[in-house]
Amino acid sequence: MRARNAAPTAALLALVMLAAGCAAPRPAVRTGAPPEVLWQQHRDKIAAISGWRVKGKIAVQSGNEGGSARLLWTRRGEHEQIELSGPLGGGRMRIEASPGRALLRDTEGGRIEAESADAALRERLGWRVPFGELAHWARGLPGGAREDELEFDAAGRLRALQQGRWRVRYREYARVGEIELPRSIFLTAAEEAGEDAFSVKVLLQSWKDLRVGD
Repeated sequence: MRARNAAPTAALLALVMLAAGCAAPRPAVRTGAPPEVLWQQHRDKIAAISGWRVKGKIAVQSGNEGGSARLLWTRRGEHEQIELSGPLGGGRMRIEASPGRALLRDTEGGRIEAESADAALRERLGWRVPFGELAHWARGLPGGAREDELEFDAAGRLRALQQGRWRVRYREYARVGEIELPRSIFLTAAEEAGEDAFSVKVLLQSWKDLRVGD
């Protein structure tokens, strides 16, 4: 994976700063119920969330190359808008996506059409960010991961999961209204044919406009 125009030193510094803000997880609240039982209760609440507006940061690293950006992610059902800005080597860009189609526009007049937000961003910057899976992982849901690949904390929230080549670890949760949603997520992808191992750090700082149902 090659991030175009990305400065390794700046990217590494951004990752260190992002990691510093995410390193200390909030202690889980212990109850008398087993984590698996608490997980079922927690899952029912977060699975009902169908929309949000969240601000945060994202950083990608592969070897000595990478980049970081500020993130504004708005989702309504299966339609989403992802805005990225900051030291990307590409300025500000916006991705509008719905199932089977995504359109990326940047401030330089660039326009990329692809089958997904993931594919559009990868074509533009070389970044591999699994936004399709993140729509589940960002809420603390396992997505396509099997039940036997899930790990829970004492409060019944996801602590880690494995889905294909992706290892997902939850470092911190934050209370949003009456529920707990992830604040810091660390993704790692193992090396596979034609692609190096890499990591993605996601910091979800401000959850707003949560919607339940369609």
